[in-house]
Amino acid sequence: MQPEANNATQITATRWIAAGFALTILLMISLISFGLSRLNAISDTLDGIVNVELAAIESIYAMHSSARERSLVLNDITNTSDPFERDEMTQRFTELAGTFGEARRRLLNLSLSEKEKALLEKQRQFTNVAIPLQLQVIELIHAGEINAAQRQLALNAIPAQNRVIAVLKELLDHELDKSSALAEEVRSKRQQAYVFMLSSGVGAILLTIAILFSVNRRMSGLISQLMGTTGQLRTALKDIEYEKLAMNKHAIVSITDADGRITYVNEMLTKACGYSRDELIGQNHRLLKSDHHPPAFFEEMWKTILRGDVWQGELCNRAKNGSYCWMATTIVPFLDDAGQPYQYVAIRTDITNMKDAEKILLRDKEQLEVLIQERAGELTEANKNLLAEIKRRQELEEDLRTLASTDKLTGIFNRRALDEAIRKEIERAKRYRHPMSLILFDIDNFKNINDVFGHQVGDAVLSELSRLVGGKIRVHDVFARWGGEEFVILGVSSDMDGCLRLAEKLRGIIENHSFPDIGKMSCSFGVAVLHDDDTAVSLVKRADEALYRAKQGGRNRVQAA
Repeated sequence: MQPEANNATQITATRWIAAGFALTILLMISLISFGLSRLNAISDTLDGIVNVELAAIESIYAMHSSARERSLVLNDITNTSDPFERDEMTQRFTELAGTFGEARRRLLNLSLSEKEKALLEKQRQFTNVAIPLQLQVIELIHAGEINAAQRQLALNAIPAQNRVIAVLKELLDHELDKSSALAEEVRSKRQQAYVFMLSSGVGAILLTIAILFSVNRRMSGLISQLMGTTGQLRTALKDIEYEKLAMNKHAIVSITDADGRITYVNEMLTKACGYSRDELIGQNHRLLKSDHHPPAFFEEMWKTILRGDVWQGELCNRAKNGSYCWMATTIVPFLDDAGQPYQYVAIRTDITNMKDAEKILLRDKEQLEVLIQERAGELTEANKNLLAEIKRRQELEEDLRTLASTDKLTGIFNRRALDEAIRKEIERAKRYRHPMSLILFDIDNFKNINDVFGHQVGDAVLSELSRLVGGKIRVHDVFARWGGEEFVILGVSSDMDGCLRLAEKLRGIIENHSFPDIGKMSCSFGVAVLHDDDTAVSLVKRADEALYRAKQGGRNRVQAA
């Protein structure tokens, strides 16, 4: 019975061993399956994280590269004089905007942290400020205002774009930290996987090792990818350093802390002010103060940058040797998470030569104003003399016109002036349908006066008669000497009745007037009124015929035509 018992015991032990082995195998298989599923889950999770991180880094780097190249292209546009090259650069400038926008859209489609979203929003705000300034530079260049474009580029466009690039650098730094943390997480997950697999038992060591080797290769690939990304980030940081170098070569740059102590200066500043870097670091910018600006100027500047706003203006600094240098200055405050400035970056451009030129222009302007005033005085005097000469000549011309139209003996209109007056008054009367009359009269027996008393007395009689008649007619009537002892009166707007009354009145006045040397004398009058078909000749002719009839009727009378 003992062998059977031993066999039974052996069978039982074998069964237990088999069962235990089977159970161990099942347990190992379960543990290995669980471990593999866990590793696959970890691997898939890490794959997703790495792919997202790589996509984010690629998009951020594309944005950073586009922003940097836009600044360089814009600077090249302002410095080229070739219009075709400028057009190609402008097209490239526009294409880079599209590249930047597309990269940003890809980044926004990814799962981003709140900090990443906040940095992208900050970048958007800075970009909205930078783009109009860049477009203004393009517009100034196309308008031919190159100096203004370069000034706009240095003072506004480049500082604005640098703020965009600074935000992108901060975003790259964040992604670098994130990548480093992810790499550490991968290492931690791998270590956990090793421990877990080792805990599965001695029987699963080979299988675990094989799995670990497989996992290790995969994890190493992911780590290599992350390290490659880190290398890209470091390359981007190096590019930023190159950009900083380019800015340092182009502009005068300094950085101060929140208390105004200088923490950084570039070589351009040391050359401009004459102080070494060691002499400037740790000092306050008051070291360069020139006392040119009033205290209110600096109060306003500090008020602006302390509230986080960019300040721009022109500063006069004093170099170490005591000379003055003018700089177009932009001060950009850098803010912490609480919105308080922790440092200030000042970017300057030396404009001393421009200021010197302005002084020369101002001096020349003042000299020109003095010269203009002197010349103005001379011109005023010359103009005064000219006006006097013009007035003298006008008076002379007026005298000449008077002489040309005045009878020399009597002082009334002569035959020439009368002819012109008759023509004009006839035209006016016919145009406005106004009446008009003409009186033609002469001195009765004037030849006897000349024969008895002489021509000198005769001339005196003619003068006295002109004075006597001229004082009795209307101002607007025309009185002229027709010739010899004959006279004409144009009755403007006067009909036949009015003209006859005037003629009769004058006849009586002359008859009763005592003339020097001769005493009494008389005149005969012929009166004619204007008809629709009359001309000057026909009107005078009819008045002359009426005068002839008055002579035949016994003289010293008025006869109507």
